[in-house]
Amino acid sequence: MDISRIKPEFVDGELGIKLGREQAPTKLIEFLNLRCPYCRQWFDESNGLLQPLTENGSLLRVIKLFNKNKESLQSGNLMHRYVPSASEQAYQVIEKLFNSQTDWGNLSLTEVSNFAEDELGLKQVENAGMLERIGTEAQAANIETVPTIMVGEHIFDQHISNKQLKQIIS
Repeated sequence: MDISRIKPEFVDGELGIKLGREQAPTKLIEFLNLRCPYCRQWFDESNGLLQPLTENGSLLRVIKLFNKNKESLQSGNLMHRYVPSASEQAYQVIEKLFNSQTDWGNLSLTEVSNFAEDELGLKQVENAGMLERIGTEAQAANIETVPTIMVGEHIFDQHISNKQLKQIIS
């Protein structure tokens, strides 16, 4: 991942789905697409470390669902419309969508929508404005790939080990 072009000063730590305590000493910002297998890898592999820190108030996660133009990620863009902004509900829906990604990831967009509603019991939410602002923000910051994760001046992707991640967020 080439981070040399990324401009973190254009990333708003307030925009996105917030998990954890606002006053947490550490803020982790995650640009994700729910169809991206690498985003799922990041979520699965880091969750055991991040979730307890989020729950105990020492970490604030800001998840930015990033709509991408790439054809293979279009179903993720659609699924973003089903994620509520309330943190506890959002986390549960994101986890559910990543866990079922292999079931819906290769369906047509109509089938993806039906899967979300009929199989997962989800309803579309009004978050188009937030998704658009996240896209504009990512463009200004030169963020092109998902996942892109930021903690302070550290920028990385799913290849970071939990040992390295723990050092950064400690």
